[in-house]
Amino acid sequence: MTSRITWTCTPCDTPVDDGKGYLSVDLTAVAEHERAWDELDERKRETGRRGVTASELADMPEHVTWEAAHTKCVPESNTYDIPIDAVRTHAYVIEQTAHMMEKSWIGATNWTSVLRWCALQ
Repeated sequence: MTSRITWTCTPCDTPVDDGKGYLSVDLTAVAEHERAWDELDERKRETGRRGVTASELADMPEHVTWEAAHTKCVPESNTYDIPIDAVRTHAYVIEQTAHMMEKSWIGATNWTSVLRWCALQ
């Protein structure tokens, strides 16, 4: 028997049924994250530095968080949405991961944390 993953809506803290919500990431925040890292890389190139300072790292944005939510609990926004039923089982999560690896922006998100959480379910 395949175990099913229970996703909980971030805004209302109740389970999200198939067809009723998404696992989503804010693409505007992803673009801001990528822009900040690109700007840091450009400053490094301009100055000929190879590394970054602790202060620069502290100022960088965190990875953008994936969140599960009911469709009714979140306003329409610029998000990348995966239907909950497409990440309901571990096999489906692996399939979605293969798809997500094709996205140039996946490294700006906490998808690795999502995978670790799924592994414990």
